[in-house]
Amino acid sequence: SGSLLEYVREYPTLHECDYQTRQIAGAMRGTFLQAHELPRDDRELLAMAKRKLASFAFVGLTERMEESVLLLARTLGVQDVSALPPLQRLNASPQRYSRPGVATIDFSDETSPDASQARACILAMHKLDLELYEHAEWLFQQQRAKFADK
Repeated sequence: SGSLLEYVREYPTLHECDYQTRQIAGAMRGTFLQAHELPRDDRELLAMAKRKLASFAFVGLTERMEESVLLLARTLGVQDVSALPPLQRLNASPQRYSRPGVATIDFSDETSPDASQARACILAMHKLDLELYEHAEWLFQQQRAKFADK
């Protein structure tokens, strides 16, 4: 049994960091890209992911699910959005991380040194994902503006 902080510190040896960025860029291990198509560094990887994300017909945000569904419906040309079924919040978890055999950390506790260190490690391992998310938010706002004009 270990702590979440220990797991987070070992994470880079167990998993790929910036997973979402790599996934969207198409640059995962075992990818079909040729060697000359793979990004040379993090900046190029992020640029690839941003270009791919910008090419998507629609970008939604989980924390703005209701608005995302409405924008998706409009993108797809759905005229009567009142016919859409109501959204249900499923698989929602609290601010606490819990895993069998791993000590629980309450991330909402701003005074917890373990939470602070774990949060800093997680953010460092996903800095490209965070930048890509900011780009996704910007794309989402562009979509909103496009439909607000109609």
